[in-house]
Amino acid sequence: MTAAAPGATLRRVSATRGRIAGWGLALLFLANAGVVVALWLGGGGLQDIRDSASFLVGLGRISGLVGAYLVLVELLLLARLPLLERLLGFERLTRWHAWNGRVCLTLLVSHAVLVTWGYTIGDRISLPSEIGRLWNGYPGVITATAGLVILIGVVVTSVVAVRRRLERRVRVDRPRRLGVVAGQQDDRDGRDEQRDNHLRHQNANRSVTMCRRDTPVRARLAWVASVIAGEPQT
Repeated sequence: MTAAAPGATLRRVSATRGRIAGWGLALLFLANAGVVVALWLGGGGLQDIRDSASFLVGLGRISGLVGAYLVLVELLLLARLPLLERLLGFERLTRWHAWNGRVCLTLLVSHAVLVTWGYTIGDRISLPSEIGRLWNGYPGVITATAGLVILIGVVVTSVVAVRRRLERRVRVDRPRRLGVVAGQQDDRDGRDEQRDNHLRHQNANRSVTMCRRDTPVRARLAWVASVIAGEPQT
């Protein structure tokens, strides 16, 4: 087997197969998310909910589990696997990547906020004291917080970079589009002028033809007038 050239593009499958593959991957995505929720339920997630504090903590935990699952999905979409790109296309994978990233970041931030809020209510202490207790009592919280901050930074910088690239492309494409529009307008004006010249030429030819048709009649009238006037005829 020979490797494809670096600049070569993968051949897309038919639209029907791509649509079927998209629905199949969407169902697989929802099935895995359902498995994550089932694991939370099997671990006594609902039994642990007794009051508002435990409800917030439970909601934060399920948000964290689903958010972590979406991080894995995000890595899979970023990998640009040849099979996925051939089945779905690069544009669809890009849209899924953007949508999944927004949902993933929202769930992870919600996890941190809800768990901290629930523990604060349950321990009946202030928010700064609760944050200090979590950082000192749970070593993994510091690592998770650092990872969340890094993830937010990556998302923000990516959005800024994409926006700058789009603005640069707009600045480059706008003069080109204006030049194309101006060229089209010049072509349109040239066609209008050419059509007007053609119409004037047709009108002139029509007038000459009418005059030629009227020449025998005018000659006859002039001959009759000369006869009546008694002018010598040649």
